[in-house]
Amino acid sequence: MTHTQIVLFEDSHARGLLFKPLTYTRSFAELLVGCYSGLERIQTFSGPGSEIVLHVRPELTAIVRKRFPEFQTNELAENKRTVFINARLLITEHLFNQFTSATDTLFRWEDQPEEILAFNVANIPKAIADKINSGHPITNDDLKLTEIRLPRAKLFTSLWNMVNSNPVVIQSDIKRIAAAGTRIFQRDLHANPKTDVTNIKNIYAAEGVSFGRRTYLDATEGPILIEGKVVIEPNVTIIGPVVIRSGTLVKAGAKIHPGVTIGPVSKVGGEIENSIIQGYSNKQHDGYLGHSYIGEWCNLGAGTNTSDLKNDYSNVTVSVENTKIETKSLFVGLLMGDHSKSAIGTQFNTGTVCGVSSNIFCSGFPPKWIPNFSWCGPEGMQKYRTEKALEVAKIVMARRGKTISPEDEDLLKSLAS
Repeated sequence: MTHTQIVLFEDSHARGLLFKPLTYTRSFAELLVGCYSGLERIQTFSGPGSEIVLHVRPELTAIVRKRFPEFQTNELAENKRTVFINARLLITEHLFNQFTSATDTLFRWEDQPEEILAFNVANIPKAIADKINSGHPITNDDLKLTEIRLPRAKLFTSLWNMVNSNPVVIQSDIKRIAAAGTRIFQRDLHANPKTDVTNIKNIYAAEGVSFGRRTYLDATEGPILIEGKVVIEPNVTIIGPVVIRSGTLVKAGAKIHPGVTIGPVSKVGGEIENSIIQGYSNKQHDGYLGHSYIGEWCNLGAGTNTSDLKNDYSNVTVSVENTKIETKSLFVGLLMGDHSKSAIGTQFNTGTVCGVSSNIFCSGFPPKWIPNFSWCGPEGMQKYRTEKALEVAKIVMARRGKTISPEDEDLLKSLAS
């Protein structure tokens, strides 16, 4: 692996509507599913001497460089051994080893041969490096490599596909973590008089987790992972598979059902099922969140509820940028972009998509497509003033000890226009 570039690339599918609104503000490699983002998985598998390069859309180059200064972003070196891995791929150690041990080989998915999983190039030509560094999607037309088709692979196809896959991915991630003995360790929870546990061998909690009285952890059907500096208040029920990442507060009486990933430094309460919260977001109060994907710096007001199943049990249709998309899924809840907020008592219809920096406080069900920077009140949909939205974002981030960067501001302003 010495002197190898590992490029986590966004293909044209990753740049499309099916991953918005989350990908308005981040590269695909940053999206959480299971215990990790794709970038975190690559970091786990790549060894010393390898360089990680993030290949992202041109409009995200500045913000991704700011977030990850330790990596290269759209800065691919020529004449160097390079392994390209599709950011949509659920990378495993077995696949990673296959990709890195090959030379001048392209790997396709046997089930869908048009999908590129990865390719390995002994020496990347300058012309190709220049094209990739400009943020253009990668194809095999320029490289003309030997092709191999792999029968087993998981490429995420949409946000709801990531959410619906989350229970299985959590179990796979925790199994590998436990086998490696890294990041976490199994606490003797039976010695803690505050907790009641079922299937303790499947429960992992880091040092520094605070358990309130009458906490119930049930890992019968899947494992539970709780990272450090998590505070769990009294009377909380957690049923695995579930991941709660560092610095999160779980409010008293919360009911966390299977398939939930709660990103770092969040505050959660009420009832949550089969959902992903990217991080730094609040859903502190009673109300149901199901089969949903929530971005960062969001706040769901008290009594906010999401519908995730239609009354006629038919597949859910979503609308993104006013384009209707058939999900082919019975269960789709709320897909919410960064910095959006809902007022108390908000009721989200099945398959609602809410863009970035929107404020929802209308009576009845909001529209199923809420554009970026919407002010959605009793008088209908209006534009949320950009400067006011940025002012609120700064206040919210400061409460978590974070500041908004010039790159953040530029990106948000571009989404408001």
